[in-house]
Amino acid sequence: MKIHTVTELNTYIAECLGDVFSDRAMEGEVSEFKLYPSGHWYFTLKDAGSSMSCTMWRSAAQKHKVPLRVGERVRLFGGVQGYAVKGSYSFNVLRFERSGEGDLAQRLEELRKRLGAEGLFDPDKKRPLPPFPTTVGIATARDSAALADMLRLIGDRYPVQIVLAPCRVQGEGAAVDIARAVRWLNQDPRVDVIIVGRGGGSAEDLFAFNEEVAVRAVAASRVPIISAVGHESDQCLCDLAADLRAPTPSAAAKAVVPDAHDIQRGLDVAEDRLIEAIQRHLRRNRERLRAVRLVHPQQRLQTARAAFTSLSSRLNTAVIRFPQAAQARLSGVAGRLAPAAAQVRERRRQQLARAESGLEALSPLRVLDRGYAIVQHEGAVVRNAADLRAADVIGVRFARGTLTARVERLATNDGTGANDADG
Repeated sequence: MKIHTVTELNTYIAECLGDVFSDRAMEGEVSEFKLYPSGHWYFTLKDAGSSMSCTMWRSAAQKHKVPLRVGERVRLFGGVQGYAVKGSYSFNVLRFERSGEGDLAQRLEELRKRLGAEGLFDPDKKRPLPPFPTTVGIATARDSAALADMLRLIGDRYPVQIVLAPCRVQGEGAAVDIARAVRWLNQDPRVDVIIVGRGGGSAEDLFAFNEEVAVRAVAASRVPIISAVGHESDQCLCDLAADLRAPTPSAAAKAVVPDAHDIQRGLDVAEDRLIEAIQRHLRRNRERLRAVRLVHPQQRLQTARAAFTSLSSRLNTAVIRFPQAAQARLSGVAGRLAPAAAQVRERRRQQLARAESGLEALSPLRVLDRGYAIVQHEGAVVRNAADLRAADVIGVRFARGTLTARVERLATNDGTGANDADG
């Protein structure tokens, strides 16, 4: 029997795998998907009985705009590729087709819709965290790195008491353990706020925080609760049910307590401002007190008496001067009023004379003075000879005196005669 080195045997196995399984298709559910900065995809494809590591290099992955999602059911096309260095193998994906939601994703979506319809994820029910808690409850695995990080950060930031409710965070029965830990912390009257969570892992590892019993326990917490499960890209139903979702356990530790150093800096600034204000107030009052103490009461009385004497003197002077000034102003007004009244009278006299002259010019008496007369018949002025008849009695008014006459004969403007008084 030939003795092979490890490298020889691994290399032979890798070549055999590449030759025999170079063109294959495989269908299953995506799990543990990771997209690296290099653009390569690494994930696991599983079914009810087994799983296989898969790799899709950037050259093939960049042809797909939407990356794979955990819980998705896909059909992969490619071949099995062995790695001689580690003695491992994986399925090298050249292309894929989506064939629907997997069992895990489908169950998760159905549960999310059902619990959401019950109001467990209602944003209006979210409560604010206490700004200065005295006791923080933590529900997570006892010896986990996530717990160590939270304890370190909380201890560095703010002095609080920690109450730990250890529980399993993955595997069978983990969801029941998480729910029991959350309820136990709620029964402790010292606890002001709760953190429930764990570090990162695969979708299967984190699935306990998607199970109904854990989600309902988080939603029913009487104490404000933070869900901190996995990494920033991970999200579970407990995140939706909690009052606050922290992307990581470290972020939850920073959110649950304030930074004592920031508080101390704020207090130092407030103290400096308060001291400065007090000193300013003391200086101002000290100056006022000094001013009061330096003046003798007799001197203050003399100052007040001098001010009163000055004010009284000014008042007496004003009382004497006011009538004189008023009399002077009145005399001035009277002196200006007489000429103004004379001017008004003269203007009115001239206006009256002009009106009188105009009336005289229009008066019919002035016309009579020139030799004209006014003829009236039965009280009306006669303007046309044709309005009269022979034997009519008329009145004639002159500038001085009147007479009564009887019409003997009428004549028209052309001198032709008319009937005389005899008919």
